[in-house]
Amino acid sequence: MQAGPRLPATDYFSHERARQDLMRKTVRGGAAAGVAQVAGIVIQVISIPILSRLLGPDDFGVVNMAVIFTGFGQLLIDSGFASATVQRDDLTRQQASNLFWIATAAGVSLAAMLSALSVPISWWFAREEVAAIIVALSLPFVLAGMTIQHQALLRRNMRFGELAMIRIGGVLLSQSVTIGCAYAWRSYWALVVGQITLAAFSMLATWCFCRWRPGLPARGAGTRSLVEFGANLTLAKFINYLTRTADRALIGSFIDAATLGFYDRAFKCLLFPVQNINGPSTSVMVPALSRLKEQPERYSKAYLTALTALATVVTPLVTVAAIDSERLIPLILGDLWRPSIPIFQALIPAAYLAVFSSVFSWIYVSQGRGVDQVRWQIINGVATLAGVVCGLRWGAVGVAWGFSASRLIVMPIGFWLSFRGAPMTIPELLQAIRPVALSALTAAGAGLNAKAWAPERFALSSWGSTLMLAALTVGVFLATAQALGLPKRVLTVLRRK
Repeated sequence: MQAGPRLPATDYFSHERARQDLMRKTVRGGAAAGVAQVAGIVIQVISIPILSRLLGPDDFGVVNMAVIFTGFGQLLIDSGFASATVQRDDLTRQQASNLFWIATAAGVSLAAMLSALSVPISWWFAREEVAAIIVALSLPFVLAGMTIQHQALLRRNMRFGELAMIRIGGVLLSQSVTIGCAYAWRSYWALVVGQITLAAFSMLATWCFCRWRPGLPARGAGTRSLVEFGANLTLAKFINYLTRTADRALIGSFIDAATLGFYDRAFKCLLFPVQNINGPSTSVMVPALSRLKEQPERYSKAYLTALTALATVVTPLVTVAAIDSERLIPLILGDLWRPSIPIFQALIPAAYLAVFSSVFSWIYVSQGRGVDQVRWQIINGVATLAGVVCGLRWGAVGVAWGFSASRLIVMPIGFWLSFRGAPMTIPELLQAIRPVALSALTAAGAGLNAKAWAPERFALSSWGSTLMLAALTVGVFLATAQALGLPKRVLTVLRRK
């Protein structure tokens, strides 16, 4: 198989071409990622309440039991092999082909392995439905393995517009299919079909936008160093995945599916905006920083500016959720989901810190520090597991508080480890985020005072009062941030997005 004639190989493998107009490409990439993330958030905001009224806590819980083990499909898409392709300056066509076949083989192997283990896993959870769900959700592994290299080549060449269209189209189609199936079936299978639809659309759309086609695998292409780097990053992502699913695994194993459903909805409502922002921002910043790794001053400036911009977008959203949590859950999900409220509240500290969870990988991947990233994920994983295990005796709410406590403990360690080999310093970081932190405190105070002094206006359980309180909180946040000297460069970037 050879590359299509319309797009020459240099479009994908020329390092000099990728470095041309780097700032313009980064800003445009950020704009494309911003559009994709806003669209994803809007689609989720619409779909979460609809699905929560069509399906019950047990439906979400039993699918989450399976997803604990099948979530590796997305892990494959974001694997270290993709990062190796983006980070490597002198990538060749043969190296890309070899990585494609390695990823495809990994996807097929994982699908076969999990299908074989599906019945024992269902025994563990004492839910026989889990076995069939796992077999069905193994298909996205194969599709993800065939998607990795093509998306990595698009990111390498900073073609974020195409990636944004793939993301928006996939989320829109999959959520539409999920809602349609949920309305027709009123069954957890709607959630399964939606995930398969997303994986299939992503693969087909990616192959349409990236016309590169892999050749046959060959030895002696210098792939070993890429595989070693990619393997370290994949191991780090695997450890991170285990960390992120430990809370769900414990709740599903030791409590029940309905409680897991309440936990999942609280987690999704609070943290999905952060996740929708972190992913696209990482896809933009890693290739940009990779091209600046030999220019420490520009690297530091780009990193701190992007981090501050990210915090400026996420922090006011979390602040609104923090001061109005008791109203948001019933309004968004319905009265059936009120048990999710204390879980939602316990996860708020973790949501504030989640904005920083992806910025460590910006450094590790762009500087080729795969081993350091594995070390960080081990520390992070141990702390998270300890936190959620300690909280398990108090149920799902205790698990949520344990998760948040682990974030508070481990985050300073994460910055210290990642900054050891980077051109930035901790004082520079604190100086960059100081206006954001002070603005969040001021906005939270304004929102809480508004609820206390005007209860007749802000205590109503309606979208109108919620939107009024959100507008007040976000407005105070932005006004305070600007008054405290939020860098003009950051505000310019945000306006362009």
